[in-house]
Amino acid sequence: MTATLVNGQLKVTLSETETVKYNIDRVFFDKDGKQAQLALLLLLKMAAVKTAFKPNVSRFLIELYPVFEGGCEVYFIPEPNCDIDSGNNNKNAVFDFYSSEGLLQVIEFLYRDENCRRLPSTVYEYPKFYRMSVEGLSEKTYLTVLLEFADRLPKHKNEYSGSEHRRIIAKDNAIFRIGAALARH
Repeated sequence: MTATLVNGQLKVTLSETETVKYNIDRVFFDKDGKQAQLALLLLLKMAAVKTAFKPNVSRFLIELYPVFEGGCEVYFIPEPNCDIDSGNNNKNAVFDFYSSEGLLQVIEFLYRDENCRRLPSTVYEYPKFYRMSVEGLSEKTYLTVLLEFADRLPKHKNEYSGSEHRRIIAKDNAIFRIGAALARH
């Protein structure tokens, strides 16, 4: 993988092997878009580390172009007029997921990130949704990952209401425990 900055845009070039490895080949065929989003977010994160790419926006226009050797070029173009309200900046963030698949995909992604892997986190199951509480989560991670899969509860609703109807799935280090289990499969 090569990553370069060109006029404020991040250009990532992948070989055929890397295209398959990072599931970029599936981006075009992913019916619900969740796998494509995670693949592109992982690619963006890895490329940003290589180039010190630090855009001041959280939304991108993404362009993919095949190259003759079987790989592809991916351009991440920051949207200049992006206005996202990510909620409050409180230390403890609480998110609701309405599918187990979305919850597990986010946990898998966060587990791959050394900084997120050890964050204090708890996952609950309610009758119609899952709730994850995370301490110390950066706004950047929220904007790039969780925004696509979960609803963030406002600060005044961060209390765990309805505790009699919930079941604790993993307490204290949920991202690490569930992520480690997913990594073994």
